[in-house]
Amino acid sequence: MKNEKILIFTLLIILVIPTIVFAADSEEINVIDEVGSCPVYGLHRMFNQGGIVGAYYNGDFESEVNYYVCECGETMITTGRPHLGHPVGYYWYDTQFEFISTFWYTGFDLSMPEDPDQYTTNSYLEGYRFYQ
Repeated sequence: MKNEKILIFTLLIILVIPTIVFAADSEEINVIDEVGSCPVYGLHRMFNQGGIVGAYYNGDFESEVNYYVCECGETMITTGRPHLGHPVGYYWYDTQFEFISTFWYTGFDLSMPEDPDQYTTNSYLEGYRFYQ
């Protein structure tokens, strides 16, 4: 009798736990219902290419920005570190900056004005996720 109870309990655990795990995974997948424009992943997977020590924004020096690239070729610069779970901060899309290299300076020229809509305290942007 005791062995039967142990067997029944073991079978219940074997059958119930995978169902719970699968249900949790399904819920996670459904949390993100957005569609991105990335031809490779759907949502852009922006991988950190390192911090750039300097960038000029309208003639002012930004101490550090982070540079991200998706496999599809999309690039982005942020003042935050979203790949570490920190806020994105200000961000610029690839059409809003240019890479410059001179005798004295190598970095980015952030020539577009900071749009208030291009600032967020989230660690993600709609259509974009950030990775190390």
